[in-house]
Amino acid sequence: MHESKEDLLEQTYALVVENNKLLKKMRAGARWGFLFKLLFWILMLGVPIWLYFNLLQPIIQQSLDALQQVQGAVGQAQDLSNNINLQGVDIQRLLKSIPNLGTLKQ
Repeated sequence: MHESKEDLLEQTYALVVENNKLLKKMRAGARWGFLFKLLFWILMLGVPIWLYFNLLQPIIQQSLDALQQVQGAVGQAQDLSNNINLQGVDIQRLLKSIPNLGTLKQ
């Protein structure tokens, strides 16, 4: 009977050692899984933000600047047109009075 207790103790020890190895592998796998998930989400959130600031934002800024310039030019043209109309000058009549204007259009 004494040998059977000793055999059981040795078997239990072997199972504990094997169980410890498996638990350590599982823990390492969980760590690697966490690191890969963290890296994945950093890339999924970081790459679009990086692309926006380095590629899209300058293009959008240039487009907005061009739009503001066009709006400014349109505003100046409207102001000029209003100033001419306010002074009582009819632009169409003024253009018709220029003698060679018809030949320039052709």
